[in-house]
Amino acid sequence: MKQLCASLIVLVTAALCSAAELSPQAALKDSGVQGGLIVHLGCGDGRLTVALRANNSYIVHGLDADAKNISTARQRAAKAKLEGKVTFDVLSSALLPYTDNLVNLLVAGDLDKISTAEAMRVLRPGGVLYTLKGDKWTSTVKPRPKELDDWTHFLHDPSGNAVSNDTVVAPPRHMQWLAAPIWSRNHHKLASISSIVTKDGRLFYIMDSGTAANMSVTGKWSLVARDAFNGVQLWSKPMATWAYQGHGFRNGPVQLPRTLLVGPKCVYAPLKMSAAVSAVDVASGEIVRTYKETAGAEELILIDGVLMVVSGAPLAEQAGVDPALKSAFKFPAVKTIRAIRADTGELLWKWSDEQAGALMPLTLAAD
Repeated sequence: MKQLCASLIVLVTAALCSAAELSPQAALKDSGVQGGLIVHLGCGDGRLTVALRANNSYIVHGLDADAKNISTARQRAAKAKLEGKVTFDVLSSALLPYTDNLVNLLVAGDLDKISTAEAMRVLRPGGVLYTLKGDKWTSTVKPRPKELDDWTHFLHDPSGNAVSNDTVVAPPRHMQWLAAPIWSRNHHKLASISSIVTKDGRLFYIMDSGTAANMSVTGKWSLVARDAFNGVQLWSKPMATWAYQGHGFRNGPVQLPRTLLVGPKCVYAPLKMSAAVSAVDVASGEIVRTYKETAGAEELILIDGVLMVVSGAPLAEQAGVDPALKSAFKFPAVKTIRAIRADTGELLWKWSDEQAGALMPLTLAAD
């Protein structure tokens, strides 16, 4: 039983730098954490804490028992113009001021009154406790429960069977995190979030952050990545165009939710209306590859490393909800299915319908 519990609680790996050599670069590299919420316990004057915010994908919180240290650290963050991105508070208890499964990286030269169990409580699955043991810094990783499942496609997986294998999910009992925008643009018009998927503790969605004051204003669409456990925005990639914002709510277009999926290393989506599918790195948001032959992408799935895409010609079917396009082009569009190796872009095969509209929407699936 002790051996089983130990395997479920922590996975420990030795880090390579000594206490005297600790740097924010070493802490981030050794821990492997790429974005999210960092907590620095015993932050002192905040010098290291401020430096831990390596880029815009991190939010950092410093804790210290000495109020004078906190005052100095806040001044340092203000001088660096990082208010709200790097914050500090006095720690006056043996309990950390966070809900369960929230923190990506907890850096602590000395846990002091904080127990290891308490530190592990606040870490998200895959989160790292980075502590000094002797003269070596070590990374302790909180493992991901096997009972958690991912939702990589609109209907869970490429088979189109919208049933999760997750046995941890339950009725919500508290607010885990809250992020902008708080309101959608208009309840009676096109939904402000057109698609959403999740994998390995990251959440990806296509969202319209345009003004709610006037629905005649063109949507401001982006592909957004957030940490699923704390909501920290990891990156956002603007999309040049997307579906017509004036279209009626719950009135389609039915293809929109099926234009986004996430695989092991990349998230896949067309980055504007009727564009080809691009593979975007899940951690950095950088475009890895664009599959040019998939222009007019309407639906996509990924199975065993093979990307399957339904494309419409001359435009994607969902473009037809725009009155300006609907009058200029004939819909339904002619459909083509292409199977492409996601890692190389090699076209394996393609199939086209013989007449426009022969391939019904929402039917693409594989198992």
